Amino acid sequence: MHHFLLASGLAALLLAGAMPAAQAQTPPKRPDFPKIDKSPLDAAWLPRDAVFREKPGDPVPAARILYSRPMKNGRKIFGPDTTFLVPYGQVWRTGANEAVELRVYRAITLGGKALKPGTYALFTIPGEKEWTVIVSSDTERWGAYSYSPKQDVARIPAVVRPAAEPQEAFAIAFRDDAPGKATLRLTWDTVEATVPVTY
Repeated sequence: MHHFLLASGLAALLLAGAMPAAQAQTPPKRPDFPKIDKSPLDAAWLPRDAVFREKPGDPVPAARILYSRPMKNGRKIFGPDTTFLVPYGQVWRTGANEAVELRVYRAITLGGKALKPGTYALFTIPGEKEWTVIVSSDTERWGAYSYSPKQDVARIPAVVRPAAEPQEAFAIAFRDDAPGKATLRLTWDTVEATVPVTY
């Protein structure tokens, strides 16, 4: 009996001593939900009100853009060197987080370039007087770090002009100009880049 109690006590001490080591190897519990992103996800629809269709015969979407909206937060946005958040002449993810997703539901032309129905990524190369809008087949990317021109579907020049008013948050929108015609608008800070769209 004495040997049994001694063995039991030693086993308990060994088990207790082993507990902290075992607990140290357990990974920390991750929260069930991530924190709210600083650059919220938003959508731009073509035509603009297509998502609000309520009855048969209302216009169905021709395209949709999903993108994240970074804030200026006092930073210098577009400019000639790396002291600016988005330097001229470099491929930009066009917002924040994941690459912008362009979903084409029915054939459209973007800046005169025909796009078939499908899902694309959208990148840009901002410049002082002109931007290049890049439609890429390389979707499911975070940012533009792995961007490859080999995946380009189209490169489209965009007209640059001063924004009607300064925009604290980056914004993408389609402006309905006439039946079957619109303008894609990319606006941030004091700059707006535009591309004509037909559908």
